[in-house]
Amino acid sequence: MFPKSRYLGAALDVVLLALISCAVGLHLVAHVTLVIGLLQRRPWWRGLVGLVVPPLAAYWGYEAKLRARVTLWLATLAVYLASATAAAL
Repeated sequence: MFPKSRYLGAALDVVLLALISCAVGLHLVAHVTLVIGLLQRRPWWRGLVGLVVPPLAAYWGYEAKLRARVTLWLATLAVYLASATAAAL
């Protein structure tokens, strides 16, 4: 409907690439800290399972009152999904 300028398209691509990269990096950091937090609590094997099955890490982390880590985990996942969807359009 609206004409898309080439400069705006290239700048948007760079911003989306940076956003995806930051979201993935922060998500990995949040996941590792969440797993470490689960390993320090009982039962410790939840940390190992959570390392392999990420949604379980978030679920068990919420149960273990690691709410800040779970919130960061979910927020970075949402930012990644939103920016990857925008980049695919």
